[in-house]
Amino acid sequence: MPAKPLNPEQKADASRLRGVWEAFKRSNPEATQEWLADQCGWKTQAAVSQYLLGKIPLNLRALMKFAAVLKVSPDEISPSLMSEMPATVPRREKLVTGPGRSRLQKALEGLDDSDLLSIAKTVEILRQPRGTKTVRQQRPRTSKGKT
Repeated sequence: MPAKPLNPEQKADASRLRGVWEAFKRSNPEATQEWLADQCGWKTQAAVSQYLLGKIPLNLRALMKFAAVLKVSPDEISPSLMSEMPATVPRREKLVTGPGRSRLQKALEGLDDSDLLSIAKTVEILRQPRGTKTVRQQRPRTSKGKT
C-alpha cells in the first residue's frame, strides 16, 4: 500500500530540512546520511533519505533529533510542529549537545509525540518562577500551640 501523500506544510518541512542539511554539509563535508542516521540513533540512512526526500512526514521526535545534530533551532525546520510546543519552550536556542544529549535521547526513545508534548508542558511548568503557578499544594502549617 503506497504511503499517504504529504500535505503542503509537510512538504515545506522536508524542503527546509534539506536546506539545513545542505548547509550543514557545506561546513562539514565529511558528513554523510549514514553519519546523520547514526547521530540520530537510527540503524541505517534509509529514514534520513525518506525524511529529506519528503517520502515520510517529520514527527516531533525526528525533528528534535535532526535539530540537535544539525545544530539549528527546531522551528527552522518545522514551524508547524514547533507551534504545538508550549510557548515558554525556547524557540531560537540550539538544543542540547554533548554527552548529555545522547543520554537524554536514549531516555526519550520509544515515547510518542503526545508523551513528548506532556514532558514539554511539565518542563514549562517547572521553569516558571516560584509563586507564578502552584505545581503542588503545600500542607497548611499547624501550630504546635501552647496550652
